Amino acid sequence: MTSNSRFIPTGSAAEAYAQVEVALNLLRLTYLQAIGRSGALRNTPAQAASHQCNEAFVVLCGIEGDRSQVAGSQQVDAYLSSIGFDPRLRNLLDWERGKDALNRGLQALRRMPEAPARILAELYSIKPGFHEVWLHDDYPDDVRENPDHPVGRILGVIRGRQSQVLNPSHAEFERLTDLGFFLRHAACALTEGPMVRRRTGVDSYFDILQAIGPERSFSFRRRKLEKGFHVLDTWQHLQGHNSETGLWDLIDTASAFVQSGPLL
Repeated sequence: MTSNSRFIPTGSAAEAYAQVEVALNLLRLTYLQAIGRSGALRNTPAQAASHQCNEAFVVLCGIEGDRSQVAGSQQVDAYLSSIGFDPRLRNLLDWERGKDALNRGLQALRRMPEAPARILAELYSIKPGFHEVWLHDDYPDDVRENPDHPVGRILGVIRGRQSQVLNPSHAEFERLTDLGFFLRHAACALTEGPMVRRRTGVDSYFDILQAIGPERSFSFRRRKLEKGFHVLDTWQHLQGHNSETGLWDLIDTASAFVQSGPLL
């Protein structure tokens, strides 16, 4: 980072959302670097750009998992090795920068005067809403969350199934804006991507996703999203360039993507 980097203040909800956006892209980049530095994965990296590696991402970045087989340090190492990741990358890569930035954004949102329901709607549109609208073939029939749960209702509103977001209790709001819970929920938005950055003048992920609604056409959804967002489709790149060279080309492109936007 250079001394003239653009910094994101956290004095408003819009700025806090921007910080969340940048932090998620940093974590996506770090995950790609973890694939590149794992000898068992880097030759065929597309296998790791998968929801099947969601728990591996959670463990790599140091969020306590909820599965007993990855509870202890030796079990964690064995678990990561069984998937193909080098367990040392939990400490050798800078996961903390992205996590700290994300936590600052989430904590800032907790202090905002905006309605909690609106904050959660925007937050869960950033992750995983965008990922689902962009990548899922079976959209809008892909939601399995409880429609009586705040997150399930948000995803249902985006798809036109519900009319409004549920107003969460204070305890629910605190839980849903917790760093660990937010990263664990639908971690495929990080393992599969894409990397996303708003174009100038775009204020809300939620408003754009809701306007797309239950549209089934894959190409239509992507065209609409690309009008409002810069998108680097990491999953698609690795499907077409499933090699170590393809991976490092993607890492270079992803680094430039992060550098070209606001920096923390």
